[in-house]
Amino acid sequence: MRLLMTATSNFEAEIVCGLLRDAGVEPIRRGEGGPRRPRGVFERDVYVEDEDVARAHEILAQAEDVSPEELIRLSEEPGSRGDQPPADS
Repeated sequence: MRLLMTATSNFEAEIVCGLLRDAGVEPIRRGEGGPRRPRGVFERDVYVEDEDVARAHEILAQAEDVSPEELIRLSEEPGSRGDQPPADS
């Protein structure tokens, strides 16, 4: 696993993870800091498998051409992770 980026908020991390998943790259999101890597309270690290790093960078570079409003709209479309009911426990 390699650190792809540090998102400034949980919301940003969720959008990034959604973009990656939609493109077939499975991210892992972590939000813990630690003595060796202090962080802001809302920052979230996004990791991907080593073999997915180049593809993930391409996906994020393409997303930079999309407005924040468009990203929000896409995240709210049916079939996005946000409209899924919680799993039964």
